[in-house]
Amino acid sequence: MVSTRKVHAAERPPFEVWLDSLSLSEETKEKLHHVSSIPERLLVGQEMVEILCQLNMDDVTLQAALVFPYCEQHALSENDIAQEFGEEIRDLVVGVRRMDAIKSLHARKISGSSFNEKSDEQHIDSIRRMLLAMVEDVRAVVIKMAERICALQQVKKADEETRVMVARECASIYAPLANRLGIGQLKWELEDLAFRYLHPDTYKQIAKQLDGKRKARAEYIDAIVDDLQHILNTENIRADVYGRPKHIYSI
Repeated sequence: MVSTRKVHAAERPPFEVWLDSLSLSEETKEKLHHVSSIPERLLVGQEMVEILCQLNMDDVTLQAALVFPYCEQHALSENDIAQEFGEEIRDLVVGVRRMDAIKSLHARKISGSSFNEKSDEQHIDSIRRMLLAMVEDVRAVVIKMAERICALQQVKKADEETRVMVARECASIYAPLANRLGIGQLKWELEDLAFRYLHPDTYKQIAKQLDGKRKARAEYIDAIVDDLQHILNTENIRADVYGRPKHIYSI
């Protein structure tokens, strides 16, 4: 699986240059300059923003994504975010954090442990609140899926148990969520990254047999589509031609 993002962490420009390259308001840029002092968290936030930029998400969503890693690591509190960025962004971050209830529930399920009555009720209540957050503002769900893509990338050097646990969660929960929301870009990236850890040998075999990167394959298909469309138009045949590259998981 090859991400379609052009800039990766190793070659990403300085934060100020990167920030100026985004289609954000000057007010938003000014606010985001304040969270650039912790590099390791900033890199995760930047990657999340780049994922969401591909989906043309709004400024509020991008700000919430960039500050989310700081909140997760307790460098910023929810109150800090509300005071610095506003309540809407704070509410989005809170919505993303609530979705961790799914991770806890899923971890119990795959480990085979049973709930006691109190624990069961707590987890069910957490899931209810998560679902409510999804209904109120679906942007929190999209941010969480971007965060999970980053998590899949980060666990590359972790132990096998951790890689498999994160991959199962993403494959069984977040990829289907992306599909339900009609966000194919996130769906295939989640599926491919998870597939890499769940079935490493098969993943390597397929990846080796594929010629070129996904972007190159997409450009090749677009060229064929254009040629076919031109031929049909020349013959006065009314038809629309479509094509898309297969990603590794779908093969």
